[in-house]
Amino acid sequence: MNYQGDRTTGFASPAGDNIEGTIDLMSAALDLRQPSRYPVRVEGDALLGRSIRHGDILVVDSAVAPRAGVVVVASVGDELRVCELTQRAGEWWLRSSSS
Repeated sequence: MNYQGDRTTGFASPAGDNIEGTIDLMSAALDLRQPSRYPVRVEGDALLGRSIRHGDILVVDSAVAPRAGVVVVASVGDELRVCELTQRAGEWWLRSSSS
């Protein structure tokens, strides 16, 4: 028998009317079926200040317009880097939290 949460014994919680449904991250935030979204595994600890650690998986959306202060995946030469995007004197700069 599977427990559904609706058949309990004892005191019924007064908060029972405020129970929300489950959150489906795949359809809400991670919808990887969109062609502009893809997962990226982080290598290194350059963004520890942003709580991004080695081995973390980020969901990247390449359709989002660039904004200062956001974390981006950038192609620098022939390698990919996960950095914070900043803007100085009208120019875009990439920086890690350790720089």
